[in-house]
Amino acid sequence: MMQQQIITQKHHSDTVSEAIIKTPQSSAVRDLFFNLAKDHDLGFVKTSTDQYICATPLGAIEISMETARITIRLRSPTQENLYTLQDSVTQHIAHKSEPLAASLQWTGSIKKGDTPPNFRLMTVVSSKRISSSYYRIRLHGDALASFAQDGLHVRLLLPNNPSDPKWPKIGSNGQTKWPTGKDTLHKPVYTIRWIDPQSGLLDIDIFIHDGGRTSIWAASVEPYKKVGIMGPGGGWHPNADWILLAGDATALPAIARILENTTKETQVTAIIKASSKEDETLTIAPDNGSITWISIIQPETELLKRVNSISIPKNKTRYVWFAGEKSMAQAVRQHFTSQGLSKQELYSAGYWKSKIPLL
Repeated sequence: MMQQQIITQKHHSDTVSEAIIKTPQSSAVRDLFFNLAKDHDLGFVKTSTDQYICATPLGAIEISMETARITIRLRSPTQENLYTLQDSVTQHIAHKSEPLAASLQWTGSIKKGDTPPNFRLMTVVSSKRISSSYYRIRLHGDALASFAQDGLHVRLLLPNNPSDPKWPKIGSNGQTKWPTGKDTLHKPVYTIRWIDPQSGLLDIDIFIHDGGRTSIWAASVEPYKKVGIMGPGGGWHPNADWILLAGDATALPAIARILENTTKETQVTAIIKASSKEDETLTIAPDNGSITWISIIQPETELLKRVNSISIPKNKTRYVWFAGEKSMAQAVRQHFTSQGLSKQELYSAGYWKSKIPLL
């Protein structure tokens, strides 16, 4: 009982969303949630008879079991995180049972038919080519505080029909309902390179590649055009005594932002395979760190070779962050896992997939 009181006090000011599932198989639904949590290295704690809670980075998931029904209650400090949690939970349920996900009716402060709380309508301020490899897009919008503290990445929403754009809405089951047909949105994910919530400005660096839809858009977009963003997501700045940052040109904006936000006490090493010599001017090493640049003429696998040659310290907190081609990201994850790093000490993401096998 004391544990339940502590949890209740902790979340008394949170925003809440709730759904009731009427089913004679409430235990099976509970187990579905338990398995979903396990898939994300999370777990439920029993707080009282037939009541469970799972703490996530976005907020808490609470389950209450009753005869022939189960109540799902989501709590989060912000509307943005609450909706992200609700959308994620509904999506994961849909992967296991479409009928169950479709039957969900969430009640609370998030209303169906509204624009999602984590959506922002933005205005293009400028598009500037900052090197041979990148365009920098500056956007302006309102209420950006959460985008400066809850995640490094954002989903950029580009309408097929810019003269009459349609934006996502909250569906009847609490899940994001995306425009379809001629109103379909292009939805790439990018790093927020810089943000100032007070002025309502943020920058996104777009890596240029031939035929890339976002690259083409960045080259021609004019000021005052409207775009959307949703987020943030993708984790936050690593916090450890020792940090290794590594990746190819697609990861440079994220690595640059993390480098700029490391503390003086953190020892940081960065290994970056740039697309041009010019890209090396886009970030600098902090006083407590170093950057190794790998030339574009080197094979892609040189990045993996350099990263895997790094020795991990044993007597301090450590974190490895990698992003790049998918197969290389998998190889990095396997290597450092075999070296003893836990999932909490390692981030390795595939930002793109090569058509030609690299490994």
